[in-house]
Amino acid sequence: MEARWVEGDTLLASAGSRHPDQVWLHQAHGPWQILGASAVGQAHRRDDTPRDDALCAGGAGPWLVAAVADGAGSAALSRFGATTAVRTAVEVLLDSLPMPPGDENQVAGLPDCLTVARQRNVRYDADQPTEVLRATFQQVHRQVGRAAEAMQAPASKLHCTLLVAALQVESGQLLVGQVGDGAIVYHDPANGGGRLLLQPPSSSQAGETYFITQPDWPARFDAQAIEAVAAGGILLLTDGIADDVTCPPPDDVLTRFSGQMTAQLLRPLPPAERAAALLRWVDGYRASGSFDDRTMLALLRAAPPVPFPALVDGAQADPGAESAPQPTCDQPADDQQRDGVD
Repeated sequence: MEARWVEGDTLLASAGSRHPDQVWLHQAHGPWQILGASAVGQAHRRDDTPRDDALCAGGAGPWLVAAVADGAGSAALSRFGATTAVRTAVEVLLDSLPMPPGDENQVAGLPDCLTVARQRNVRYDADQPTEVLRATFQQVHRQVGRAAEAMQAPASKLHCTLLVAALQVESGQLLVGQVGDGAIVYHDPANGGGRLLLQPPSSSQAGETYFITQPDWPARFDAQAIEAVAAGGILLLTDGIADDVTCPPPDDVLTRFSGQMTAQLLRPLPPAERAAALLRWVDGYRASGSFDDRTMLALLRAAPPVPFPALVDGAQADPGAESAPQPTCDQPADDQQRDGVD
């Protein structure tokens, strides 16, 4: 079975620590692969403030787990909350999801910086598979609270969203959970469409969202279990990208974005080159009114090739390629206006 590994943003050592402005990763796990990138937003770069987004991915046995989080711009220590949230979510799920006999205690490959205590009180129930996500989010809520106490700060200073996906790479079972804004998108190559997998409760006030750090986070939690995902792209997006690719016009903006992004990330190039290209795209991303950090994790598997039908003259049809969509969405003028709804 696949050895255990964890990659992504590392836990920050002290109150003055900050993430690098950019981070990227790539890994293969069974027949699936994962690529990810995060880049500081224009507003942060202009003001020389830290990147508040965080990403983390890990794998063990037949499971591949991914998590992204967006720290609130109005919370001074939100980068600590975001990093603690994604690292805890990945570790707890890798400890809790069902492993084949002999793999239950597989821990080789854990990075030295991962100091979050391993949790053994989260259990997977095949009859209620999303409950393992709810229990994991509860552990994240508690762990971020402990981090706030250690920093002698209220939990609101560490406000962050959280989006998580766990994929069984052999059966294709997919578990997804979310609190706050952002998007988890599935591009299904069988029907050529892109769709949002979750629609958690959102605030009626522009620029506001909910956070895993809030006491009432369970009321804002959404989760889904999908029996089998055969191929395609599962994209986890923080709102610096999600707001632009989920808001029409055009009406098919989500399908166009997810299809083109999945195709680009599955090009026959070395994984490091594709991950570097994703980082360049994320770092160079520009959209009207978009100033926030931008983060994407993509779980990918190519579909079996399907021949294009022959034309009358025997030539092959050209699938063609459209230019990248340029959607527009109303957003706050600065990510500092993204406040929580307490």
